[in-house]
Amino acid sequence: MHAPPPMKGLSSLKTVSMASNGIQMLNLTNVKGLAEVSNIKLTGNTLERIPFHAFAMSSLVKLEELKLDSNKISVIDEDAFAGLPSLKVLDLHGNMIQVLNKEILHQLEYLDMLNLSNNAIHTLEAQTFSEMKDLHVLDLSQNNLTLTAEMPASLFTGPENLTSLYLAQNLISSCPEDLGRALPYLQHLDLQRNNISVFTEKFLKGLGSLKEIDLSGNPFSCTCDVEWLFDWLKKNSTVAFVNWKEYECYYPRHSRGVNFEHFNPEVLKCDEGADHTQLGLSLGISLTLAVLVIVLAAVLYYHCRWRVKYGWFVLCGKKGEQVEQKVEDEYFKYEAFLSYCSNDRWWVIDELLPKVENCPPPTYKMCLDIRDFEDGPKDQNNIIAAMDESRKTMFVISSSFLRSKRCLWELEMSKNKRYGKNKDDLIFVLLENVPQTKMPKSLQKVMMGRKYLRWPEDPRQRDAFWQCLRESFKTNIFKRQGNRIEMQQI
Repeated sequence: MHAPPPMKGLSSLKTVSMASNGIQMLNLTNVKGLAEVSNIKLTGNTLERIPFHAFAMSSLVKLEELKLDSNKISVIDEDAFAGLPSLKVLDLHGNMIQVLNKEILHQLEYLDMLNLSNNAIHTLEAQTFSEMKDLHVLDLSQNNLTLTAEMPASLFTGPENLTSLYLAQNLISSCPEDLGRALPYLQHLDLQRNNISVFTEKFLKGLGSLKEIDLSGNPFSCTCDVEWLFDWLKKNSTVAFVNWKEYECYYPRHSRGVNFEHFNPEVLKCDEGADHTQLGLSLGISLTLAVLVIVLAAVLYYHCRWRVKYGWFVLCGKKGEQVEQKVEDEYFKYEAFLSYCSNDRWWVIDELLPKVENCPPPTYKMCLDIRDFEDGPKDQNNIIAAMDESRKTMFVISSSFLRSKRCLWELEMSKNKRYGKNKDDLIFVLLENVPQTKMPKSLQKVMMGRKYLRWPEDPRQRDAFWQCLRESFKTNIFKRQGNRIEMQQI
C-alpha cells in the first residue's frame, strides 16, 4: 500500500479505516500530516508481511490502536513496529503467524493489550514479551502452543503487570508450575479446551492474585492426582473456577462423561498416610530383593562364568536375527484410528481403504471418522473413544495436516494415552515431502526414534509400500544392530 501525498484538512484526523480493501503490501513510510491519528484499522485485507520499520517514518507518534487482524500475515520482520511510541492496542488475530520472538515485538514497551489469537503459533521463544512492562491483556487462544509443566516461566517474563492471559484452544497439557513468579498480578486465566488431564496444587497456589480460571472442555483424569481439586472447589472461595460443575472426567474410562458436580472423590479411596506406608514397604522389599538378586548373580557368574561368556559370544554372533515381540492379546474394534486432514480424504478413501479393508486376507478394519462416528467427525468424545477402541493410530502427514488444529490435537492426545509406550502403536505415513523444520516440535518429538512410510510418487513402488504398511499392522518385528534394538525400515 503506497500512501498518497498529504491532504489539507486532515491534520486533526483521529481514525483511519482501510478495512477490506484488498491491500497486499504495507508501506507507510511516506505518510505525513497525520500526526493526530490515534486509530488505524487494516482489518480484512490480504497482507502477508509486516516489513522492517514499516511505521518508523510515518509520523504516527500518537497512534494508540492498530488493527491488523483477519489478514494473511505469516512474516513479521525485526523492529516492524518501531516508531509507534504511543501504541496501546495491537490486534493481530486471525493471521498465519507461527513463531514469536523478542525481535518481532521489539519497541512495544507501552503496549496494554496484544491479541494474537487464531494464528498458527507453535513456538514461544524465551524473553518474547520481556520489554512489555505495561502489558495487561495477552490473548494467545486458538493456536498450536504445547506448554508443559517443565517449561520455564521465563517464556512469560517481562509483562509482570499482566492481569489477563487467554490460552484457550491450544495443545497445552499443563502449564509451567512457577508461572505465578513471572506473572504475580495475573487475575484471569483461560485454559479451556486444551489437553490438560492433571494440574497441581502448587501451580494454583503459585498464582497468588488469581481470581478466575476457566478449565472447561479439558480431558480431566479423575484419579488421586486431582483429589485435592475437589476439596479446593468446595472450600476455596478466592479463585472462581468458571463452570466447574460442568467439567467432565475423561479418565479412567469407567468415569468418562461424569461431570464434577456428580463425581464423588471418596470412591478414589486416596489415603495419603497409607500410600506413604505402602510406598516405604514397597521400597524396602524392592531393595532387599535387589540385594539378593545381585548377590545370587555374582555367585552364579563366578561358578558359571565360562558358560556365560560362551553364551554371550554365540548371542553376539547372531547379528541381524529377527526377534518377534509379543503383543498383548487384547480385543480391539479397529486395527487403527485414522488421523488425517480433510484435504487428504481422497487418498484415504481412494487409495488406503481399498488396500487394507477391501483386499485379499488378511484385512484390517480402519476407524474412519466420517463413516464410523455417530455424532460427527469433530466430536472430541468420539475421537477419544475411537482411540481407545483401536490397536494403533495412523497419522497421514501432509502440509495440510500441520495446519490443522484438530490433527495436532489428535497427535497430542495420543501422547497421553497408551500410544507411545510401544513405538509401533503409532504409524506415520508422509504423503508429501515435509521438511523437519516445518514440523511443530510436538510432532518432531513423537516421531523421534520412530520409522515412517513415505507415499511413493512412482506407481511401480506402491506395491512394496502397501506390503510394508500391512506388515506394520502385524506383530512388531525388531532387528538387532550392534548393541541396539531398532525397528526395521519399512
